[in-house]
Amino acid sequence: GVGLGYANGEYCRQNINYSLQKRNIIAYSGASSSIVAESGANTLSLFTLGNTIDKSNSRIDPTNGWFFSNSIGLAGIGGDKKYIKINSSLARYDLIFNEKVTLSLIGKTGYILGLGQNIEISDRFILGDSTFVGFQNAGLGPRDKIDDSALGGNFYYTFTPEMKFGLGLPKELGIKGRTFVTAGTLT
Repeated sequence: GVGLGYANGEYCRQNINYSLQKRNIIAYSGASSSIVAESGANTLSLFTLGNTIDKSNSRIDPTNGWFFSNSIGLAGIGGDKKYIKINSSLARYDLIFNEKVTLSLIGKTGYILGLGQNIEISDRFILGDSTFVGFQNAGLGPRDKIDDSALGGNFYYTFTPEMKFGLGLPKELGIKGRTFVTAGTLT
């Protein structure tokens, strides 16, 4: 893969990426019929254009402002896969409770649309682990009815309100407490 990123004004960035992947999917013994059906070699050729607007007061530990990013990927200029994949995220940060707590509201969404073909499991969205805390990797979303394997999804959204606060430790340590909840779906 190769990519190019550049500033587009004081708060904006754009990036253009291209990746070429040669894949060989080998189904393990006892794999679900969905995974066995996708076994074999394929090639993914993917162009992605991304935009970011960051009007927060810090990239590392924002306490005020907002952030928006989106990307659109096109697979099909070469390769076997043909789809459009769209992702976006939006976050808002504010200080509350006498400016001692940072309230964050973070939303993310994604959609993938096949262009004349079905979307294979290896190209779908997978949620769990760090993308949806409280679930194991690939622990959220559609499952195979026979062996409970994760099938991924073509559409997802998550919403996470979070409060970040000091623990009485020196600021130099950079350790803060967080309380949050995430809601969302993968279909």
